[in-house]
Amino acid sequence: MTTEARGDAAERGAWLPGGSTRVFGILGWPVAHSLSPAMQSAVLRHLGADAVYVAFPVQPGDVAAGASSDPLLGRP
Repeated sequence: MTTEARGDAAERGAWLPGGSTRVFGILGWPVAHSLSPAMQSAVLRHLGADAVYVAFPVQPGDVAAGASSDPLLGRP
């Protein structure tokens, strides 16, 4: 995303992640139903933090691998 596009989004009041955005999350299975990402991300936005909170689906038995960023990002 270009700096110009990020600036346009900011003018509209939208927040967009960038290269310095910190990522926080919850690991679980199932986790898609969790309200935590919406609630925590709302707090981060309210505080003006350049951060996002997301749900990472990690099946039982895969927690050790899931704690690594590569599987969470879809990389082997």
